[in-house]
Amino acid sequence: MNKGLITARVEQDIVDGFNALSKDLEVNKTWLIKNALRSYLERYDELLSDYRIASRIGDGIPLEEVMREYGMEAKDRPESI
Repeated sequence: MNKGLITARVEQDIVDGFNALSKDLEVNKTWLIKNALRSYLERYDELLSDYRIASRIGDGIPLEEVMREYGMEAKDRPESI
């Protein structure tokens, strides 16, 4: 499998959280971050699927309600929706 590199600057409390969690779980930070990103992408894909399904149904679920169900805020909403 091909691999790529992602670089991001995040707040120190997030770095501290990943450091603590990787130590507690006895895994390296790369493994932890890779799995966190994979989990987020799967969750986001579910959100978009729910939105697409709801938008095709006349009395669908409002996007804001779906986002609330998935613990997302309006600022997390992609511009293209």
